[in-house]
Amino acid sequence: MKIQKKHVVIGLIVLFITLFMGFGIMAIGKVRGGCDRHFPTGFHGRGFHTRHLDKDSPERMLSFLDKRIEFLDLNETQDRKYKQIRSKIKDHFNKHMEDRKASEEQLQKEIHRENPDINLIADLIKKRIQGMSSSMEEGLKYFAEFYKQLDENQKKLIIERFRHCPPYSS
Repeated sequence: MKIQKKHVVIGLIVLFITLFMGFGIMAIGKVRGGCDRHFPTGFHGRGFHTRHLDKDSPERMLSFLDKRIEFLDLNETQDRKYKQIRSKIKDHFNKHMEDRKASEEQLQKEIHRENPDINLIADLIKKRIQGMSSSMEEGLKYFAEFYKQLDENQKKLIIERFRHCPPYSS
């Protein structure tokens, strides 16, 4: 009798755990939309960007950059150099936007074909990742170019800001 009771109790525990996990999986499926929904993008399906890139994006990004360097009190020579670098950044950003748009159109065209070529899709995504990486490298190059023309006090201000401020503070 003791063995039968033990089996019944273990069976009930396993049944309860199975039901609990099953309801949990069903609840997750309902929240995410189940199988009838496309794959969610970004972090928890929320996406990564609040805005799409548009014609105002370069100026919006550059105004963000302008605000970040106001505290340096650039002299005329430094300001001229900054404006040259700013112009290069804007040109680079515009080129990146055009490349991204062309890549996105090509990717969408391939995905919507009747029999999409997964190798071509993978290659397109790899190229896009490489483009983002090279764009970041280009940004670092511009930062180094800007940093070199600062005086020692301005360099100290930048280093102190790196050390004590969170990366996205205003």
